[in-house]
Amino acid sequence: MVTTVPTSWTRTPDAGGLRHRVSLQRAKNVKGAAGALKPGEWVEYAYVWADCRDLTATQTFKARQAMAEVSATIKIRFRRGVEPDDRVAWMSTPIPAPSQLAAAVNNVNPILTLADVSGYPTTFPFLIRIGDEVIRVTELRNGSYTVIRGWGGTTATKHVAGSSVYPVSLRIFGVIAPRDETGNREFLLLDCKELFSAS
Repeated sequence: MVTTVPTSWTRTPDAGGLRHRVSLQRAKNVKGAAGALKPGEWVEYAYVWADCRDLTATQTFKARQAMAEVSATIKIRFRRGVEPDDRVAWMSTPIPAPSQLAAAVNNVNPILTLADVSGYPTTFPFLIRIGDEVIRVTELRNGSYTVIRGWGGTTATKHVAGSSVYPVSLRIFGVIAPRDETGNREFLLLDCKELFSAS
């Protein structure tokens, strides 16, 4: 699965109470060997503020009576062009970061040493973020992490000692149906099904 992630990490919440940043994505069709079109990579077409909510068991039951497999709703500012079968990528990180880099790294170094690893997952793999770069951690060896740099379409860059290192949670939702619940075109509600999660 291609899980392209956004590279903007603006932290000032939207004035409308939207507090999450999400990437709206659409499959880019490519021609197969026989010339037929088939889904290719997922391409971001908008990066917007949102309010992402998992449905409770009761809400999920009621939603499924009307529409199968709805497990979450994502509210965004009203916009045209959001379609069923689009995807929403939501990446979240805790603040403040549990630790920092103990030593500087260049843009290709596959080994990261942190000042303290106690605030990070103990099962592998998991994701971390330094600046705008998302990194996949594959193992802990001799007190340092072995990693894959520039994960999910982000760019591997050099980082100085003392840079904050954030654990990352990534969730991918499939849009089942967009709807203007109030009819005033202020907000658009996306009924979604969770397709993928990684942390």
